[in-house]
Amino acid sequence: MVLDVNDNAPIFTRELYKVKTLENSPEDSMVATVIATELDKGLNGEIVYSFSQNAGKSHSAFKINPLSGEIRIVKPLDFEFTEKYEIGIRATDGGGLSALCKVLVEVLDVNDNPPEKRKGVLVAS
Repeated sequence: MVLDVNDNAPIFTRELYKVKTLENSPEDSMVATVIATELDKGLNGEIVYSFSQNAGKSHSAFKINPLSGEIRIVKPLDFEFTEKYEIGIRATDGGGLSALCKVLVEVLDVNDNPPEKRKGVLVAS
């Protein structure tokens, strides 16, 4: 019987994922799915996804499914507050080896603000 050792780290299908989502997308909307593959078998081949430590506050508007790699919105997005999010994702195999990728989420503006009146001039925001 030959046992597999953890001699392969996960590999993401892309190093950079670029996605766009509307600022009025409902909570729990999926914005992206990251995918990593692993050549090892058994426990060493099982991959768990998480936000990397350097993700900072960028990930606070999102959650990631640790088994599927699906990234979903957890709170309302506001283009006027944040136009882009940069999220670091880590894929870790059962033996502790890992890989990193980056997800750039561009928030698209929708017409959700009424025009403002400034000094007698109507200005569309």
